[in-house]
Amino acid sequence: MRKKAKDKFKAEILEQLNQYDKIQLAQVTVRLETNLGYDIDNCIMAVKFGMDAFKEWGGIADDTKKYFPKLTIIYNNQLPKNTSQLYFTGLLVE
Repeated sequence: MRKKAKDKFKAEILEQLNQYDKIQLAQVTVRLETNLGYDIDNCIMAVKFGMDAFKEWGGIADDTKKYFPKLTIIYNNQLPKNTSQLYFTGLLVE
């Protein structure tokens, strides 16, 4: 069941990423703003699926602490119910 959910969400994120020109970041900081019905600590799977998609897309070499040193998760009740926004920021690979 978890793999099916992961594949579904990863495909949705890849579809969105494919609308942009390919980039690769030297390191990435991730910020998740969420209005899911879960407690904040239960939203980590959205980050996991997003990072897997970002890595597969080529946005980062790996999702280890060397490349992914910081994560922020914030509740945002201004988002539509049961949605999240995931932001990837960092310096481009030169």
